[in-house]
Amino acid sequence: MLLLPRDVMKWLQSMDLTVMVRNVRRDCSNGFVVAEICACYYPQHISMHSFSNGTSLEEKLKNWSVLEKLFEKLEMKIPHELVEATIHMKPDAAEILMQVLYNRVTNRVIKSVPVDHEIDFSDWYYQRQLPLHARATAAKAVSNNIKFTELITEPNDILKQHKAQTIVNNHMEHRLKQRVEQPDRFEIEPTLGEQCIRKPAAQIPAHKSKKKIEASEGN
Repeated sequence: MLLLPRDVMKWLQSMDLTVMVRNVRRDCSNGFVVAEICACYYPQHISMHSFSNGTSLEEKLKNWSVLEKLFEKLEMKIPHELVEATIHMKPDAAEILMQVLYNRVTNRVIKSVPVDHEIDFSDWYYQRQLPLHARATAAKAVSNNIKFTELITEPNDILKQHKAQTIVNNHMEHRLKQRVEQPDRFEIEPTLGEQCIRKPAAQIPAHKSKKKIEASEGN
């Protein structure tokens, strides 16, 4: 799990926010905290009367719709994919969004927290910490990484299927990687080709190779 840098935590605590950010993924998903931060820096462009601190999907979408218009107006360049992942409380999404927002409104360089895993808004990093027998199956991986709210907000069935297939493909790729890294765990025996002793190709002396070339040119 990605953690917020100390500078960002101090920055959040320094503002007079009505919501104390304890769980970033949960507290930022409805956009209300982000709206309060923007109101501190751009009071002429945003009114808190346009936002509600609710937890329903409808309220979240309404809040973020107003915020994305503000981001576009101020040219803050916060990706829509990051906003979507934050709404659906995907792993690492809210933490990254808060770091991006901190950089945009303060123009300060963040002392990044070291990350030892790929950021893909999935639970693969958590799964990797579990023993092999306790890790999710392909079906469970789809269930874990596609939120119910995503199914509601995405009307296109083809895109839903594409998301599910991508998760299954990534799951199978991780499984194959495990089999390569831990062959004893899966009782994988080396193939006949892998058991063969491979000798390096014989080196032809330079003068002999030159004679062969000259002979071929003569023919």
